[in-house]
Amino acid sequence: MTHNPHNHLMYVTEEGIADLGNNIYNNRNRYDKTGFLNYWNKVDEERYIKKFPGNIDISDLKNLSKNAKKKGRRSAETEGDIINTMKVDKIFNLNFAASFNDGIWIYLTHFYVPDYVRYRWPSDILKKHDLPSTGKLSLKEEIENKKYLDHITNHYFIGKNTSEDFKRDNAISRLFFSAKISRIYSNYSNLTFDEVVDTIYTTQDIRGAILDRSNFASQVELVGVLLEMLKKRNDAGMHTGEKPFRELMLELNNINGVFSALSDKELTSIIEGLEKIHLK
Repeated sequence: MTHNPHNHLMYVTEEGIADLGNNIYNNRNRYDKTGFLNYWNKVDEERYIKKFPGNIDISDLKNLSKNAKKKGRRSAETEGDIINTMKVDKIFNLNFAASFNDGIWIYLTHFYVPDYVRYRWPSDILKKHDLPSTGKLSLKEEIENKKYLDHITNHYFIGKNTSEDFKRDNAISRLFFSAKISRIYSNYSNLTFDEVVDTIYTTQDIRGAILDRSNFASQVELVGVLLEMLKKRNDAGMHTGEKPFRELMLELNNINGVFSALSDKELTSIIEGLEKIHLK
């Protein structure tokens, strides 16, 4: 991409995504160091990159935090994710249907903020091997190459293009969906948006467990109360293990019922019971 003078939201077409996807290994130096400035010629760029409808100003994405500090049990990376999730929330006004356009996020990671992606998900530290002119790579080298390709596919693209991949791995879409889903849960709990974001990021694994449940609309009230419980534990300095929390979420998934019909007291009773069993 040569430039985006108006800082409008753009997207990569399916044809452009295919071109990028077919050349990941040839573009190792771009992913590791230099980025994708002037990657396509002018004709291809006009064909592969289009303006997203409306005039969404994305200029503040250039200010994503890259220098957050470790805080308590949370890593510097997670603290940065909290800051950046709140920032992304103020930038994008996308509905859920539009936000599943993978070309948006692939444009941003490749052509707008690749420096942030290299900071948050560095690929230059991963081993990778050129294909030999004769013979073949060793099994170890093949595994290392696959690890590199998976890393790029997950954080610059949208993995296997499932709804979970949008939430989990792409360097920018994961921030957007963390914010979007936090907005929903703040409407079904006594927590503010900022408190929900902070609580969801108790650990990265806990974030994943909560966001994976965001498709369960019938249980949104129950998850709201769950977040309140988790915040109380955090405020009290209580450690919440990732494995026990996953087990709690699995049991929560097996509870049937229309939770919107339950009182706050009934919802709290369910969550307190699960907490006693799994978190202690």
